[in-house]
Amino acid sequence: MKKYRALRFVSALYKVLGILTVIGGVVWAVYTIYLGTQVSAEWGSLLLSAAGPLVGGIISGMVLYAFGQLLELLMDLVH
Repeated sequence: MKKYRALRFVSALYKVLGILTVIGGVVWAVYTIYLGTQVSAEWGSLLLSAAGPLVGGIISGMVLYAFGQLLELLMDLVH
């Protein structure tokens, strides 16, 4: 277990970054909608402009988290 300490840290880091990326995507989408309401934009345009950061953040966060899980799974399989 001791020889995989750095790899466990990297795995946990990827998981945390994945979670933060999803949260950041949601916050950015909400902020985009908020800014659009300040300039009286149409709701359809607001939702479409917020969909990009939301979907991108969710997909990127899922990939980062899955890579962290994969590293952890590979360490468990080797040990």
